Amino acid sequence: MTLGTRAKARTIHNTYMTIPVIFLMISNHFPGTYGSSYKWLILSALVLAGGITAKFIYQA
Repeated sequence: MTLGTRAKARTIHNTYMTIPVIFLMISNHFPGTYGSSYKWLILSALVLAGGITAKFIYQA
């Protein structure tokens, strides 16, 4: 694998992880987000929503 190919793969992975991480960082400021017994489901939904949002943003 050439350096350029590895750099492109790394850029794509970083790009699609940015939005979910930002969603998670913002949600930590709202205690109701993780205060229930379904916090694992809320976390999964936030990561999924962030990934879908990133896909729509970067395809436009």
